[in-house]
Amino acid sequence: MFNQLISLRPLPSVIVFNQLFTAISKLKHLHPHSTIISLFRQLELLGIKYDRHSLGILANCYCHLGRLDLGFSLMAKSLKLGYPPNHYTFGTLINDYIINDKLPQAAQLLNKIVKFGFQPNIVTYGAIFKGLCRIGDNASALTLLTKMRSAGHCKPGLVLLLIVFVRTGLYNSGCREEANGVLTEMLESNIAATVETYNTLVDMFCKDGNVEEAEATLQRMTHRGVAPNIITYNALLDGYCLRGQMENAQKLLGLMEQKRL
Repeated sequence: MFNQLISLRPLPSVIVFNQLFTAISKLKHLHPHSTIISLFRQLELLGIKYDRHSLGILANCYCHLGRLDLGFSLMAKSLKLGYPPNHYTFGTLINDYIINDKLPQAAQLLNKIVKFGFQPNIVTYGAIFKGLCRIGDNASALTLLTKMRSAGHCKPGLVLLLIVFVRTGLYNSGCREEANGVLTEMLESNIAATVETYNTLVDMFCKDGNVEEAEATLQRMTHRGVAPNIITYNALLDGYCLRGQMENAQKLLGLMEQKRL
C-alpha cells in the first residue's frame, strides 16, 4: 500500500500516510515501530512535510523502542513548528512513560496537565490506569477513579475502560467484592453502557465461574434496552460449559436459534 501511494502523481497528502501508519502501528505482534520510522524517512526524502499527527506517531514509535529522548525531542519540534500541545500530545507522552515503566514521571505530567488547565480525556486516564494495574497498585487506581468522578470526568466513553481496569486489577487480585461494588455503582448511574461493555462483564464473570452474575448482567442489559448479540451469548454458553451445566447450554442454544443468531 505504501509503495502504491508513493508511486501516485501528485503524491497524496501526509494525512493519508498518517492513516496508513496508524493502522500499521496497531499490528503490535509484528513490532512495527522500526518499519514506520523507516517509511517516514522515505516520505521525508520525497519532500512530504510532517504535520502534528505525524510527529506524534513518530514520537510514539521511538518511545516504544526505548528512545524516549528522541520521542520527546519530536514533541519539542512540534511546539517549535507552531503546533500547541493538545490531548493527543499529552496522551502520547504519558503513554510513553508508562510503556517504559516510568509511572512516577507519568503521574507528575498528569498533575502538570491539570494545572495548565487541560482536562485529561479517556486516552490520558487510560494510560495511567494501565500503568497502575501493571504494577498492581489498585489503591492508587481507585484514588484516581475517585478524583475523576469528583471532577466530573467519568464520561460515557470511560465505562469500558473502567471495566477493563476492574477486570485486570481488583477482580483478578481477589478483591471481587470491591470490584463488583465499583461495577454496580457504575451501571446504576446515568452512564449509558454499550453492548461491548456488557459483553466484557459477561465474559469476565463466566471465565471466573460466576455464571449467576453473568446471567444477572444479561438481564440488566436487556432491561436497559441493550440487545445482547452473538458475543454475549457465546460468553454465557462458554460459562455454562465450564460449569458442566449442559442443560442450560442446550436451552441457550435454542434461544439463540430463535433469535436467528
